[in-house]
Parts: sequence; C-alpha cells; structure tokens
Amino acid sequence: MRIALLFDEMAIKDGLLYDKVRDEVEGLEDLGSAIGTRGSFATSALVFMARGINQKCKQPFGYVLSSGNLKSSPLGLLITAAIDALIFVGLRPRVVVCDQGTNNQSAM
Repeated sequence: MRIALLFDEMAIKDGLLYDKVRDEVEGLEDLGSAIGTRGSFATSALVFMARGINQKCKQPFGYVLSSGNLKSSPLGLLITAAIDALIFVGLRPRVVVCDQGTNNQSAM
C-alpha cells in the first residue's frame, strides 16, 4: 500500500504520572530507542501518522516526547526510523508531509 508519512509537533503540559501497569513514570523526555531518554520534563510531543494515498485510511503509529522543539539532527534520525518501520511492515511511503518549521526544513 502506498502511503504518506505525516508528522507534527505540539506543545504539551509538563508533569509526571506513574503508570502502575507498566511500573513506569511518564512525563519525562523520551526520544525512543533511536536516540534515548533524558531526565528533563517533556514539554513537546512529536507524532507520526501514516495515511493512504489511494485508499481512505490513516493510523498514528508513533510519538516521542521532548523538552522543547526537536533540533534538526535528532528529527532527521526519527524520520528515517519512521520510514524504516513503515517499510518493515510492508507499507510503501511515497511522500513526507509536515509544516514549514525551520527544524523540519533543516531535517529534510
């Protein structure tokens, strides 16, 4: 299936929450396995979504939490990891869609 990869970053309220089921504290910066984690409070979320080009379907499939806007270097790594994940499950990303933020432009 041919798809578009969409991503956008949004501000979130900082704070900590304990998840009893996973025995984890949530709310700290977590940039995924590609980059790692830090102890800073998360104030921004970057969300990835796959959307069909010829078919009506859309599915968010990943997010990372950061303390502030992501710089272009880690953002580029995350975009590459998202494309690799889509290809791994048999999808064919044909286009990447995002807003015109300066970090997004630099990452491209």
